[in-house]
Amino acid sequence: MGYYGIKYVKKCGKNIVQKKKAGIRCILLPGFVDGHSHPVFAGDRVHEFAMKLAGATYMEVQAAGGGIHFTTSKTREASEQYLLEEFKRIAVTMLRNGTTTLEAKSGYGLDTESELKMLRVLSRVPEETSLEISATFCGAHAVPKWD
Repeated sequence: MGYYGIKYVKKCGKNIVQKKKAGIRCILLPGFVDGHSHPVFAGDRVHEFAMKLAGATYMEVQAAGGGIHFTTSKTREASEQYLLEEFKRIAVTMLRNGTTTLEAKSGYGLDTESELKMLRVLSRVPEETSLEISATFCGAHAVPKWD
């Protein structure tokens, strides 16, 4: 089974035709389009899951140090190279599961430098994978904390 997007058909289309001529059965499906994602980030919020299962509201999670400000802090601390490597890992998983096109937002930086860092990462991943990305600046994802 294979998934196709514009890049995949250009790159692999002839192989599919050759397989068909050789009598090899295959299924070709259109690739999935993810229309809303924030794939460039550092840190995870797995620790919040137990709180939510216990009935905590988002505001309670945030008051305990979780939520978007946790991710913002970790993303600001992360190097551009780290964010790039993590997103490439995510991109490969997405491609293996059939996503060929992705609308990807920034939004976990909440300051100019960090948002630009995230947008640079979004611009580099298509060069290194076959995932098609439409990058979106989402600078007002949350109200920033000012120290």
